Amino acid sequence: NAARKVYFEVLLRMRSPDGEFVAPNAFLPTAERYNMMLQVDRWVINAAFRALKEANEPDLSIGLSINLSAQSLGADGIGAYVTDKLIEYNIDPNMITFEITETKAVSNLTEARELISELRGLGCRFALDDFGSGFCSFAYLPQLDVDYFKIDGSFVRDIEDSALALSIVRAIAEIARSLGKLTVAECAESDAIRARVALLGVDFVQGYAIDRPRPLEEMLDPPGRTPVRRQG
Repeated sequence: NAARKVYFEVLLRMRSPDGEFVAPNAFLPTAERYNMMLQVDRWVINAAFRALKEANEPDLSIGLSINLSAQSLGADGIGAYVTDKLIEYNIDPNMITFEITETKAVSNLTEARELISELRGLGCRFALDDFGSGFCSFAYLPQLDVDYFKIDGSFVRDIEDSALALSIVRAIAEIARSLGKLTVAECAESDAIRARVALLGVDFVQGYAIDRPRPLEEMLDPPGRTPVRRQG
C-alpha cells in the first residue's frame, strides 16, 4: 500500500494576450540580459511549491523537478529562499529535484557545489541536465554531488539510427553506475527508444513516450481523480 510516486519536470511558458503559449526561448534570453532570472526562478519555485501542496494526497506523492539558472547559482540567498518555501508549504524535500545544466555548473563550480551541498542537506535532490552536451563533464564529475545525470536528448533521439549516439548513451549509463548515480534519458519520444535505453541500463525516461507537456493544474488534477480542495 505504499504511496505511488509520480514526477514531473516544471516547464515555463508565457501566455500572450490572445491566450497562446509563448516558448521560453522567446522571453528567457531577455530576462537573462536584464539579470532577472533570479526573480524568475523564485517565482517558479513559489508557484510550483504552492501547487504541490494543494495536490499531494496520501495515495499519490507528486515530485517536481525545477530548473535553476546560472544567475541563481551565483546568487546569495537562494538556498534560504528554498528552505523558507519548503517550510511555508510543508513540502517534503525528497520530492523536489533541482536541475542545473553541466555547462552552468562548470562555469559556476564553487557556487554550484555550495548550493548543492546546502539543499541536498535538506533532502532535496539534484540533476545534471543536458549531460553529454558539454566538454568538461567527466573531469568535474567528482566535484558535483548530484543524484541524477539527465542524458542530453540529442543523443537519445538518434539512438535508433546512430551507432555513435547509442555508444554515448551506453557510456554515460556505465559512468553513472560506477559513480552511484541514476540516469534519465531525455526526449524519449517512442516506445522503441524507451525499450532501447532500458537495455542500455538507463534508469528513467522522460519525453513524449510517457506524456506530453500540459498545464500544471491539469497534471496535478488528472481526469477521474478526486478534486483537490484549493486553499484561498
